[in-house]
Amino acid sequence: MRNLLRFAQAAFAAAIFLVGTGCSESTSTPLAIPSDSEAAGKESQGTETLPQLIADAVNQAMPGGTIVAAFREKEHGKNIYEVEVEVDGQRFEVEVDESGKVLEIEKDDGDADDK
Repeated sequence: MRNLLRFAQAAFAAAIFLVGTGCSESTSTPLAIPSDSEAAGKESQGTETLPQLIADAVNQAMPGGTIVAAFREKEHGKNIYEVEVEVDGQRFEVEVDESGKVLEIEKDDGDADDK
């Protein structure tokens, strides 16, 4: 019985630690699309604007695409931009660091965990 109580205490402490660290590292902010982007006015939400450097990197990585939404996330103290792009009726998520380097491009699967 004593071992079961110790196990439960350790599991509870671990759960509290994991929840605390998961909530403190990442924040997401919706961004407006720059007015000279092809997507001006589509889903521009928020008061901050997607930096032109990031929009240019996305447009270069996804030629012919239209930026439809953008978010800035703070991950481990660095800004990461997640930009949703529509190309030929399909949506993609492009992840770009604050220097304009494209980190990842993936097809948007439409899950509820997308922004």
